[in-house]
Amino acid sequence: MSTALAAAIARPRWMIDLDDTLIDSTEAHRKAFEAVLSRMAPTTIRLFDYASVRGMSTRTALRALGIEDTTLVDTILRTKQALYRQAVDDGEVVALPGARRLLSTLHDEGRPAMIVTSGSRSSAAAALSATGLIPFIAGLVTAEDAERSKPAGDPYVVACERSGCRPEEAVAVEDSANGIVSALSAGLAVIGVGGHRPAHVPGLPSIADLAALLEASIRMTADA
Repeated sequence: MSTALAAAIARPRWMIDLDDTLIDSTEAHRKAFEAVLSRMAPTTIRLFDYASVRGMSTRTALRALGIEDTTLVDTILRTKQALYRQAVDDGEVVALPGARRLLSTLHDEGRPAMIVTSGSRSSAAAALSATGLIPFIAGLVTAEDAERSKPAGDPYVVACERSGCRPEEAVAVEDSANGIVSALSAGLAVIGVGGHRPAHVPGLPSIADLAALLEASIRMTADA
């Protein structure tokens, strides 16, 4: 384990992204985006690349696509959220391997995680409930809670304020470039999971690997 990774894991406050960090939601979000854009903003569909907007709120992603009309944005937003929540209800969104293990370990250690997501509160709560993860979290920061969404640092600033901690006491777990930039901008340490992290950010291939490493770290501390 690198020194940077060990130091990040030891931080007392954990703040974790939701989509594609704890839950497998890529296809549900992508299909909802494509369906609503094809129907309501067809000229933008050729510009749409889900990978480039991962970690952004829907509203921020629509602005990135050049959709500025407030009424249209609001309509697309509501429709996209409804399509995503239907996918959740249909069982298309599941917890990633290791997600429950990580959250329950943190909970049992007295360090329950704050979830920091660019999704709406209703969509995030539905996904957390459907995947059985909601009992293990300390709270939820969503798109409605911050003035600017990821990649701005606002969501993590709000999360630190609600947790009553300084950024240097907290670590963020993120899978997307936008999320990593957000957490670093707010002054948190970052652990990247998956293959989308820059080389200077410590990380692991999956949330399951992080859960195992956290447990090993706890055992080492207990044996010291």
